[in-house]
Order: sequence, then structure tokens, then C-alpha cells
Amino acid sequence: MAVFLNSRLEEQQNPSVFDITAYQGFQQITKPALDKLLDVLSSYSTSHLHPLHYYRDEIYLMLNSILQYHYLNKSSASFAQQFYSLERRPIHPGKERISLTRNFTIQIILPYLHNKINQQFHKSREDEMDGVAAGSSLAGSIRNWFVKIYPYSHASWGIVNLVILILFTLNKTKYHSVEAILAKYHLQYRDQENRAAVTRPDSKVSRVVSKIAKFLATGLEIGCFFLQVLEHYQSSNSDTKLGNKIVAPPTNMNSNNLRQNICPLCNKIRRDPTVVPASGIIFCYSCIAAYVRKKKKCAVTKIACTSSQLVRLFP
Repeated sequence: MAVFLNSRLEEQQNPSVFDITAYQGFQQITKPALDKLLDVLSSYSTSHLHPLHYYRDEIYLMLNSILQYHYLNKSSASFAQQFYSLERRPIHPGKERISLTRNFTIQIILPYLHNKINQQFHKSREDEMDGVAAGSSLAGSIRNWFVKIYPYSHASWGIVNLVILILFTLNKTKYHSVEAILAKYHLQYRDQENRAAVTRPDSKVSRVVSKIAKFLATGLEIGCFFLQVLEHYQSSNSDTKLGNKIVAPPTNMNSNNLRQNICPLCNKIRRDPTVVPASGIIFCYSCIAAYVRKKKKCAVTKIACTSSQLVRLFP
């Protein structure tokens, strides 16, 4: 069955479902690879390099924008798509090129906004579970509705993408995802003979962007491979993994900072004691959870951490 589907799709210059899932999988590892790199860098200097951890989404947005703009402009494909010799073709037969503005917005801006909304959902759900009061009754109502509705909308988006992919596999549509429908393109195998005829003219800015994008692409390919191999090699011993560097306590810590059973943030007896594993400091759960969600670091040692890493202690 798979051989039959592949032969049918190749005859029409359309990629197979295996190419689609392969490029989507490759596309999904770029953000975790950058996150891992920033975690490693921030662990070596918690005071100077912490902004790298805090602004990781914005750093990724900037680098990904340069990379994707270059390949959309030069190859009519995203970085992951051109890696598998795919290119985007406009749905309307009269057009030779895809809309660069539309495709760039949907490729870069929408995923960034989706990530921010997803982060806000997790924060709102945690605040609701922790009993953190909203600023007003209206804000509380909006938060409650958002927490209830978002999981259904997120699941619906995934189901719609799955249905479209199934229809694409059965050769019932040229679209392979909701993104392709919104951007008005379908994928084909790259036609090398006609590339020169549809290439956009270069400007000085485009040439600079192209050089930066090529450097990022090379670094991304090598970096992803290097991190995957190194993590696999070190998986047998968690103490040697990247980013697991043991950080010494800061020199300004003294007995006044860490009194027994006293939370360093509120200076009261700890309630629901919670430890930050990266530093070993114990706080009230409500105090440190609110601080980490806002600052993304330990309140005492300034070591980068997230709310998901907090460990609640029970007697």
C-alpha cells in the first residue's frame, strides 16, 4: 500500500506522507536544540548569561526569522522543507511564486504567538490550581474560561491537521496542513531546471541576510547532530550531561539569608515548603512559584529554572 501511494504521489511531483512527516519532525527539533544550548550557556554564568534563558523565545524568533526568510526568498521553502528537496508552489496556476509576506507571517509569527498563548495557558492553570487571585472579577472570569476552552481548541487544531494529512495521503487534496491552507501553497519536489527563472532579484540587505542564514543553517545542522550524539553518549551517566553542571553557592549567602524554616522571599515561616533543585534553597510554594514564573530563576542564587522544576516537600 505504501509503495502504491508513493508511486502515485511521485508521478504528480507531490511529496509522500513520509517526506511530510520527516520534514515536520526535523522542524520540531530546532527550538529544543536552541533551548539546550541556552541552558548550557546560562548554567556557566547565572549572573551575566541569565537573559539568554529568560529571552529564549525572542532569541529563537530573531534567528529563525533570518533563517526562514532566506530560504523562503531563495528556495520558496522553509529550512526544513528545502532540506528534503521540497518547495512551495502557489495554488493558483497563474502565479509563479508564493507570497513571501503571507508565508513568512504564517511560518514565523503564528508559531511564536501560539507558543506564547500556550505558556499563558500553563501559567493561568497553575495560578488557578494554586489559588492565586486574579486582579479583578472580570480577569478571574476570563482566566477561568480560557483555562477551560484552550485545551479543546488546541486538540481541535491537532485533529484538523491530522484529517488534512490523511486526505493528502489519499490524494484527495494538495494541502498537507492548516498552515499550507492559510499560506495558500502546496508542496512539490524541487524542480532544479526552473529555479533560475523564478528566483527573486538580490538586494544588498538580502545578500547580508543570506550570509547570516547560511551560517545559521550550517551551525544548526552541525549543532543538532552534535547535541544528539553527545546526549546519547552521556545518557548512561546523568552527572555528566550537558547543563547538569553543579553550581557553587553564591559568596553573598549567609545565615541571615537562610534562616531555618524561614522563607527567603517573605521572611515568614515556610508554608508548603518547596525546593529549587538547581540551588537547593527551600521557599514557600506560593512565593517561589510566583517568582520563578515571572523571573525564571532562583530568588537567592539566580540560577535559571522553571516552575515545572520546583519540587514540593512533604513531611
